[in-house]
Formats: sequence, C-alpha cells, structure tokens
Amino acid sequence: MWVFLLSACASNNDQLSGVPPEDQQVAVEAPIEEILRFYDSVELHEVIWDGDVTLYLRFTGDGQTHYAYGSPATQQTLTIHTDWIPIYQLPPTDEKTFLEQKAKGTPMLVLDNAHWQNVIDEIVDWAMPIEQEIAVLINVRDREYIAYRDADNNPVLIRGMENKPAEIPLMTNIRIEEMGDSLFDIISRYALEQGITNEYLFFSTGEVGPYARPVAMLDRVNTLVNYGSLEPFTFGSMPNNYLGDTSKTGAHLVRSYPLEIINRPVTFISRLFFFLYDTVVDFTRGMAIQTFAYPDIEGLEIPPLNEGEVMDLVAWEEQLDKSFGDNDLHGTIDMLVDGDLFFPSIVDAMLDAERSIKMRTYIFDRDDYAVRMAQLLKRRSKENVHVQITVDGLGTLMAQRKAAGTMPAEFEAPYGITIFLEEGSEVEVRSLTNPWFTGDHSK
Repeated sequence: MWVFLLSACASNNDQLSGVPPEDQQVAVEAPIEEILRFYDSVELHEVIWDGDVTLYLRFTGDGQTHYAYGSPATQQTLTIHTDWIPIYQLPPTDEKTFLEQKAKGTPMLVLDNAHWQNVIDEIVDWAMPIEQEIAVLINVRDREYIAYRDADNNPVLIRGMENKPAEIPLMTNIRIEEMGDSLFDIISRYALEQGITNEYLFFSTGEVGPYARPVAMLDRVNTLVNYGSLEPFTFGSMPNNYLGDTSKTGAHLVRSYPLEIINRPVTFISRLFFFLYDTVVDFTRGMAIQTFAYPDIEGLEIPPLNEGEVMDLVAWEEQLDKSFGDNDLHGTIDMLVDGDLFFPSIVDAMLDAERSIKMRTYIFDRDDYAVRMAQLLKRRSKENVHVQITVDGLGTLMAQRKAAGTMPAEFEAPYGITIFLEEGSEVEVRSLTNPWFTGDHSK
C-alpha cells in the first residue's frame, strides 16, 4: 500500500509536506480521453490492497461503475504547494484487473459520502470562532465558506467571501488542504466516535468537477491524511475563443496607436523616444559589461553580499535622518503572501468601503473568481459607493486569452471584463493603452 512507502520515508521533510524527492517523482499524465471527470455524483464503494504498494478501487460516477488504482508512483507533484496534503492520482483500470485483485487482496474499510460530510461539519465546528459576530474563512478546494456565530450564538455558514456581512469582521482564514495534523486529529476523533479503530480508513468524499478528490484516506500508523484524484492536477491552461481574442487585440491596437497619437501626441512621441533610448542603452550596457568589464563572468563565483556583521539598523536610521530629515512616518504593513491571504483581504476591504473604491491593477482576469469580484464591485457601485477601476489594457488582454482549466463546467466567461464591469452598474473603468509595448504593472 502506498502508505507503507510513506512510512519508509517519514524522516524526509519533503515527503511529509506532500512532495516526493525529485529523484522519486514520476510524471503522471493520462491521455485526455482517459481522464475521468464527473459533475453529478461520485461514490467510492470498494478499496482493495494488493499486499504490496497498490490499491484498487471501485466507484460509481454519474450512475456508471468505474475502476481505478493508486500507488506511490501516482503521487502528484504540486511543487508550488509543498505544505498541502498529499494527493494521489487514481488512473483508470478495468473490471477484470479489479476482480483479480479483489480475489487475492485485502478489502479496506470504506465510509460513504454522509460520513465525510459529517467530517466537514466537524471541521467547521472546530474552525468556528468562539466569539460572536467574528468570522473565519474556510477554503475547501478553492470554495470559500464564511463561518461565524450571530448575536444569539447561532452558527452561520455562508458560501462566498463576497457574501459576508460587512459588519462581521474577518478574523482569519483556513485552507483544509493545509491543515495536516489538525485534519488528522479531527478525522481520527470522528472515527473513534463511530467505534472505528482500523489503522487505515477510506472516505468517499463525493467531490465532483475538475480535479475533484473523491477519495480521502486516514493513515493512523503514520498520522497522515491523503487525497485521491481522478485526473492529474496541472497549472496549465486551455485555449480560448480565437475569433474573440483577435477582435479584442485589433481594437486595442487601434486604441494604442492611431487613436493614441491623435488624443495624446506628446505622450505618444515621448514613449517612443524612451522606448528607443532604453533599448539602445540596455543593449550597449550589456555588451560593454560582457565584453570589457567582466568578459569571463560566467565562470566566476559570485561573492556573498556581506561577509561581516549584520547591518546596524540603528546606525542606518541615523544616516537616513541626516540625509532626508527626521520626519518619522508611523504605520503598519501587513504582508499578504499568496492568494489565500490577499484575495479575502481585498474583498473584505471592498465590503467595508463606505464612500469610494479605487483599484489599479495590471491584470483583471475574467475567470470565475474575477467575475465574482466584478459582481461585488458592481453591487457596491449601486450602493452609493464610487467605484473606479484602472487596468493595463495589454496585461488584461493577454491574461484573458487563456482560460484556466479548473473553472466550473457551467461557468461562461464574459466577452471582456471591462465591458462586464460597466454593464448595468455605475463602475468607472479605464483601460490604459500600450503604445510601443509600454505597460503599467501597478498593483
């Protein structure tokens, strides 16, 4: 069973974080016609262990019976999410192979979808703040849920960050995929409450849609929780509407060149000058460095920035005061690293706005999450909040030429996000032009 391989590598931090060492990673890429994706229902019925390192599974999806297998070689390589719970791809197999393994293998205990929903309820109860009218954001497979207790101490669960009541402050956010030990403790406690003491326990999660994980496994021996997915997880994208892309690109080029030189002749010419100037200077400087200053730089060992003591911050502050004056500006900075922290905070700020929302960004995409943010901005514009959005035309256009492969099946992206923002709302949108490949990367 794959958990046995994990136990052999328990001392490896990368293995525990969900990513096997590079020399053990195996590319898992099923042909597109072999990918199993269901949208109505999925339920796991049987799991058979072959006595070695492979599991064989029988499940129903959208009313039909299917078979799959999982092993250490099918662990997913989510290199940008090294602290997430391990995910194993479950490639399809045939009924004959499953029955052969069932005849000689060991059946494992499987709990149905209702049990997994009870586990989710336990997670919500665990995450729910004790204080009244303070919210926590629970992220489950990129689906957001707001949990809090109202003034009467009744638990409230709302789907979507944008639907959080503005008067309820957001305390923190939790992603189930990052819970690790806490998730193991919650599932173990639930199993004990059901009188289940098996070392290995499988749940049918009922997840459907792209990159669903219809299988969860509790490994009490190694204190691990694993997920099983029916298709390889990728961070790529798939082509979008070429005709629409071409027409939008053409319109943007017209705005950026013939119309720009008419509307802003001085800006247009100055951008051309600096574009040519920077190109010549950068090329000349690069050639000079490579030819004269450091001809053999590729073979040199780069020295450390500092070999002495660490920087004296007090002396540095005194030097700054001498150079620029001692007018101190006091404030705080919150480092919002990654989308799980950034997006809930920006949505919370939109909900809290009383008079105006001014947003400037390089890219405003048109995927499902971006559309939800756009709908929130449109809603706030109708609530006497002055909403102004500035986007970089080229950056937004290029981003919208690709559609993420993880979007819901029923989602239909709007033709253009700037048009969508303005339709039926009071939102003011300015899409910046890009003559001579200049761009505004403001965030």
